[in-house]
Amino acid sequence: LLALAFDLGDRPVFALTGGLVSGHTIKHAVAALAAVGVLLHLPMFWMGRDIGFRMVGMPMDSGMIAGMYLIADKPVVPVVHNSGEFWRYPSGMKTPGVITMRFLPPIPSKLTRRAFMPALDAALRQPPDGGRS
Repeated sequence: LLALAFDLGDRPVFALTGGLVSGHTIKHAVAALAAVGVLLHLPMFWMGRDIGFRMVGMPMDSGMIAGMYLIADKPVVPVVHNSGEFWRYPSGMKTPGVITMRFLPPIPSKLTRRAFMPALDAALRQPPDGGRS
């Protein structure tokens, strides 16, 4: 969106920079910065590949999860769902049903790995009614 904003503001940017650079040029520079994010995630990708990473049935490696949490430095909103009741792994067999998702209370940022992983585990193990039974 930022790149699009620069592209749409092409002439004002050109005028503000005294004709030095146009918004269209800045759009390309901003879009190129997206590649930096991809490059920064390559080590995680390679680590995942080395431990047998697969999109379906990916093992919940605590190092990868904690690493993403620490890198993002943002609160985490855990989400649980029941898709496994209707989409069986590894057979891929699907049965009709309603998949429900539940968004849990956010886990604050700035926790250590030792504090984050137990907080995430406790959140994901809550009963479906949030412990109000």
